[in-house]
Amino acid sequence: MRVYLQMMRPVGILRKAVIAASICLWSGLSQADQVLPLDPSASWFHFTGDSFLHSFHGEAKEINGSAVADLAATPPVQSARLAFKTAELTTFNGERDEKMKEWMAVSVHPEVDFALEKVTPIAGDYREATSSRPARFGVIGTLTLNGVKQRITSEALGWREKDRLVVCGDIVLNTLNFGLPQIRMVVITVAPEVKTSYRLSFKLPPELAQK
Repeated sequence: MRVYLQMMRPVGILRKAVIAASICLWSGLSQADQVLPLDPSASWFHFTGDSFLHSFHGEAKEINGSAVADLAATPPVQSARLAFKTAELTTFNGERDEKMKEWMAVSVHPEVDFALEKVTPIAGDYREATSSRPARFGVIGTLTLNGVKQRITSEALGWREKDRLVVCGDIVLNTLNFGLPQIRMVVITVAPEVKTSYRLSFKLPPELAQK
């Protein structure tokens, strides 16, 4: 009996060590942050401006950024950082683009930056969301434009597409709030409200991707 107990003691110690290691491992997996890089080729940012005579459309040609997934959070993505080059904005009209870049002082403020700070579920199950049945979220973040920071509160739609997390939405920005003057010319006055829309595609790590 004594021999049996002596033989079992190392086995018991080993078993406890394995259990402890397993707990640490799974705890680490559930709490570790996962960086989700943005896929620029599958993402876009569009904007529309209104003037006295007509509307004009534009887009950002260069977007970069990433999101962070915390598997212990609901929903897992609670923070992200996005930026695009102001010099790469275009309205598909060379003369107008030059005036826009002068208006935005692109040499002084070369980037527009958005920092996502909080995401709250509103409707739909984000675990089962698809492009035809997206989940709806409330989002809060800080937008830096023209060197001025403004709190942004809006809604967004999100879903998974295999190894991608896709987010889209619309935001109306008042450029006067960012210290940009209203554009007034002889026969054209441009409204300070700019309608923006976006679709962002983030790459998921294998353990989060759909099989």
